[in-house]
Amino acid sequence: MQRKSSVTVIIPVCNNEKTIIDSLQSILDTSYENLKIIVFDDGSTDSSIEKVYEFRNQNKNLEIKVFTHSNNQNKGVSFTRNQALKHTDSTYVSFLDADDIYFSNRFDEVISLLDNDLSIDAAFGLFERYQEPCPTLSTPFLKSNYPNSNFLINNFSDLQIGEPVSLASFFSGGSGIHISTITFRNSSLQKLEGFPDLKFSEDHALFIRAISTQKIVKATNQSVSIYRINSQSSCFKGKNTIEFNYSNILAYYDTINWLQKKSPSNIAIRILKEKIPGKLFFSYSKPLQTAQSNQAIMNIFINALVFNPSLFFNLNFHKILLKSVIFILLKF
Repeated sequence: MQRKSSVTVIIPVCNNEKTIIDSLQSILDTSYENLKIIVFDDGSTDSSIEKVYEFRNQNKNLEIKVFTHSNNQNKGVSFTRNQALKHTDSTYVSFLDADDIYFSNRFDEVISLLDNDLSIDAAFGLFERYQEPCPTLSTPFLKSNYPNSNFLINNFSDLQIGEPVSLASFFSGGSGIHISTITFRNSSLQKLEGFPDLKFSEDHALFIRAISTQKIVKATNQSVSIYRINSQSSCFKGKNTIEFNYSNILAYYDTINWLQKKSPSNIAIRILKEKIPGKLFFSYSKPLQTAQSNQAIMNIFINALVFNPSLFFNLNFHKILLKSVIFILLKF
């Protein structure tokens, strides 16, 4: 019997002692063989890594490699994932955050599709959101019934099985793609040069790179993972910061720069440039904006122009400023 293609699952860990065992166990519980796991510690100060070692000692049949940054530094999720990629030699690479969960079918249809069609660079299934009980946390998304989850299947995708993701589908939210559901060919991921150096929306930027230059395909209508939303997640902790609220814009700008170097004639460059003014104005005009946040976004304008004067014309900054002025006038 032919051995199945190898898959490495990369898990960045930073103070996830309450959830990391559940995440690791969910990988072990998948029905796929020939799995490897890389756990990369990103400056944890709790017992996360001790729990990982304990799990590894109890499951010696599963290959788990553990790495950490020098001096136990916190480098951020992008840098950490990219460091883990340097230690990856599998045919395929998947990702799982240390508080999320794989379903047992995580790799079934995804790997089958990749094995049978070499033109596909990455394939994905669907995911479910689960909001853990928290009095200070609210989300407009529906909740799954985790751990007996079977609630949001087919809720996040309007694509057909085998259909490639387009930028239009991705930006509309209709693709269903998520970092915990996608599996890349290792070779294809290397061409994307890993994750951009962004604090938030680094996966968003990676997806845009991939969709713009590669073939990313939906493999199944089944949910293959659970995205857990809780008060300890990095997104929740950063939700009131400028970097978080303008993270999509920074992701677009990063992708434009990357595409201009790798594929200067790519139509995605024009699409992203056209999206930035409206996206920026939408973020700027959110309810309850404060004078401090308004000043912060103006600082983004100034810094961007200092380091890249052509940005004014490349991104239609005159339109952005005009919309901002109109908003301020209407506000007062």
